Amino acid sequence: RTSTRSTCVFFSQYLHQRCAHNMFGMWNVKDVESFVEEGSAQNQHLPTNTNTTRFESALDEAVERKRLTFFTDVPFFMPGMPCRLLAKYPEEARFLYVHRDRTEHFDSVLRMHCKWDAPINCLNANNKALRERSWGSYFHTFCDEHSKICGENPDDKVIKKNNLTSLMSSIWSAHLDEYEQSVRECIPTSKLLNISLGWYNETSETKRFQSFFGLPEENNDSLALRFSRLHINDDLMPGRRQRMFNNNNNSNESTS
Repeated sequence: RTSTRSTCVFFSQYLHQRCAHNMFGMWNVKDVESFVEEGSAQNQHLPTNTNTTRFESALDEAVERKRLTFFTDVPFFMPGMPCRLLAKYPEEARFLYVHRDRTEHFDSVLRMHCKWDAPINCLNANNKALRERSWGSYFHTFCDEHSKICGENPDDKVIKKNNLTSLMSSIWSAHLDEYEQSVRECIPTSKLLNISLGWYNETSETKRFQSFFGLPEENNDSLALRFSRLHINDDLMPGRRQRMFNNNNNSNESTS
């Protein structure tokens, strides 16, 4: 749910894995919910519908025919989705969960909502419902009240902080707590990599990433620069990235 586009590009370019970013972001919400709920029924040993949902059929096609192996963004962090995917792909599935400071994260989420959701997804009942299921119940309020939150020009990334945004942040954080708890309960540690945004700047975190995905070991600075150059969201830790690039440029100048 964070750093989705740049992580997807990283997997495509450097791991040679075909990645889908937001491929199902406008999928029929009822189909997605049916897919997720089917897994819940299986876990509780309840009678299940043997018919494949349209979402599951599309996912099968993406994996089997299009050879896509890595999926990010809506609806893949919808509550229940990771557990359902593990049930469907018990041997193959692995999960990358990128964490970041929650205050910083929600500020970024609001900027994203203002730029993409207010003018597009809030105006479509299905897309709005899919994002409410994925991001939390506050999303409905955002769509109704976005004029009180977003600047006149979304590209300016101006957010009007007020009591409304504070309330939304609390709802989102509670939603995130419940989601993370459910992931811990159903995904074994051997299948789940919890890592912090900025992992590529820390040698120990880089080694964990390399080990989890079976990457060959390489110079940490090289991997860091590769990933940072792919960051599409300029608000992702600009100070740290700038310091890293400055250090790299100084190093290159001293050796030239």
